[in-house]
Amino acid sequence: MFSQKKPNITAADRNGAGLSVLISTQIEASSAEQTRTMLQKAEFSALQSKINPHFLFNALNAISTLIRIQPDKARSLIANLADFLRYNLERDEDFIDVHSELQQVRDYTAIELARFGNKLTVDFDIDPVHIQIPCLLIQPLVENAIQHGIQPFSRPGHVFIKVKQQSDHVLISVKDTGAGIPQTVIDKLHSGAMEKNKIGLINVHQRVKLIYGHGLDIHNLKDGVEVSFKVLDRQTEAIYVESGNC
Repeated sequence: MFSQKKPNITAADRNGAGLSVLISTQIEASSAEQTRTMLQKAEFSALQSKINPHFLFNALNAISTLIRIQPDKARSLIANLADFLRYNLERDEDFIDVHSELQQVRDYTAIELARFGNKLTVDFDIDPVHIQIPCLLIQPLVENAIQHGIQPFSRPGHVFIKVKQQSDHVLISVKDTGAGIPQTVIDKLHSGAMEKNKIGLINVHQRVKLIYGHGLDIHNLKDGVEVSFKVLDRQTEAIYVESGNC
């Protein structure tokens, strides 16, 4: 009878097997990280695609009202509206300078100021910072402040838009003197149980959380509410992915 010899497994063989397992584990981990990044980017893009300039109808109404009585003002608003829509339709970068985002906010508020007249005042307090942020983060917060904070009241309201340099971060905030946000809504926002029709606020909250790791800070005040988020000085577009549309 023939006896079958056991293979002679050397230390080199054992080391090679261990290295193979290690490499395989690293490849799997890398693949999982790539998959996570792709899913995160897909979620980010999906959130952005939900933001639309739905105030277009009201803007056109405001412009048509002014055409005969204040034609110069109407022409100026047409330019504001064109720039606003161009910003929404032609953006091609993930991150932009905060001042480009603020120009879009100024175009938006110019139209809303024409609509609301003396009922609305908007103030900007902007430090000379040059951070990169995702587009369409600030304007939806301003829109929310006007539509849900100021519009329901008959009395005049004030919206404050601030970009302020702090010790280790830039604080971006939108404050209004309106109705405030019910605590139940704030709780639902942070728990992910917000109703689908609250798209503007939840959209920004989710995008800020995806990128910066922490969502919106919301504080009800004696008159109105302040909504803010922080951008660390070293946080740039490298935080997120390299490609895709803003």
